[in-house]
Amino acid sequence: MSSCDLSGPIPTIQDDLVFLEKLNLANNQLNGTLPETIGNLVYLSYFSIQNNQISGTLPSSIGELTNLLYCNLGNNMLSGTLSQTLSSLNIAYFFNQFEGTIPIQHEINRTFSYL
Repeated sequence: MSSCDLSGPIPTIQDDLVFLEKLNLANNQLNGTLPETIGNLVYLSYFSIQNNQISGTLPSSIGELTNLLYCNLGNNMLSGTLSQTLSSLNIAYFFNQFEGTIPIQHEINRTFSYL
């Protein structure tokens, strides 16, 4: 669903999507925050929301996505600090409004694609 001119907030993730493996919402006009229910997608291996207008902090449940191999959050309006629970994920964070220090685990694991 990349580049489909979608707009509005990302809805709450429903239980019937639990087996979803890839979710590409990049290059749309999505806004609002990431729902806490993103953590329900335990089989998700690919997640991209780059080039939208997503704001707010990352939900803590994103750290529960242990099968996530690719995650691109770039070019949004995400803010807050980066949690230690995200240190095992390979995440591109570029062009957002994060603050604070990078948790040491990110540096050790070299999980950043871009800052």
